[in-house]
Amino acid sequence: TPETPPADRTAAACTGYPPGVMEQQENTMTRSEFAALCRTRLLRLDGATGTELAKQGMPPGVCPEKWVTENPQALCAVQGAYVKAGSNIVYAPTFGANPRKLAEFGLEDSCRELNARLVQISREAVGDRAFVFGDIAPTGLLVEPYGELLFEDCVNCYKEQIRGLLDGGADGFAIETMMDIQEARAALLGVREAAPDLPVIVTLTFDESGRTLTGCDPVAALITMQSLGADAFGCNCSSGPADMAKLLKKLQSEVLPVKVEGDIQYCFNKMDEKGKWKLILINNKGTFKPPMRTKEEFFPEYAQKITLTLPAGATAKELRLKIPVMQKG
Repeated sequence: TPETPPADRTAAACTGYPPGVMEQQENTMTRSEFAALCRTRLLRLDGATGTELAKQGMPPGVCPEKWVTENPQALCAVQGAYVKAGSNIVYAPTFGANPRKLAEFGLEDSCRELNARLVQISREAVGDRAFVFGDIAPTGLLVEPYGELLFEDCVNCYKEQIRGLLDGGADGFAIETMMDIQEARAALLGVREAAPDLPVIVTLTFDESGRTLTGCDPVAALITMQSLGADAFGCNCSSGPADMAKLLKKLQSEVLPVKVEGDIQYCFNKMDEKGKWKLILINNKGTFKPPMRTKEEFFPEYAQKITLTLPAGATAKELRLKIPVMQKG
């Protein structure tokens, strides 16, 4: 069977949208089309990748990105399960695929090739059932003035990764787990220089004090990311739903009613009358703390806590709790 062309992938992944919402431009999902999707429905992302790949046999100490290219069936199993559980967008497994991180394994010269192949494997995993976003994460170094990495070098580092993601046919980008606003800026500038009209989600990590590792306030981060062209903003790998609820309140954003389904992440959105985006992304990565608990123990508690992010009056009973994906652990 021939591969589904990009325009058909978009239409198939978005069945049920009003006519005209997904008119294609150059066979890609544009920023305006992404905004139209967010106004129309809730978009579900995927969940944990590294831990699930470990369950599929990935050994410790290897380069995860390289291992996936050698064991594509493992990623297909994980992402196929996420799509079956309801994900509309999956992240290509490129979290550590920037040149600086790949250098730890002597693979920096393979950056572009690796990123392209990983997007292609994700596409093979989900077919026409979901969008594939390139995953962009920290370099592992601090940008000046907190560290020695020059800002322009950081931008160029991310641009090399982004070229590979584009080669592979990514539908958009997810800049995630950022602990330094300077590094988040560099990544977003890299995306906007290479792909000015593709959607990008940006999420930072905030600690219990409500600030990033380098002290950035979420409101300042929101303003900065919006001014640089982010299409979605939020938090991930933070300290859990209760603290995330405080961040939401501080950002004075409204959220839509949600469902909680296993390890699935969610985008919550509310567009104002002027069309300004107020898109918040929350997930449950980073909320597992020792001692580890089973899914049956953890998720009911998570569902109870996540109601803090809903409009007043919502209760855990109004959420449909489902553990459909992972059977081990």
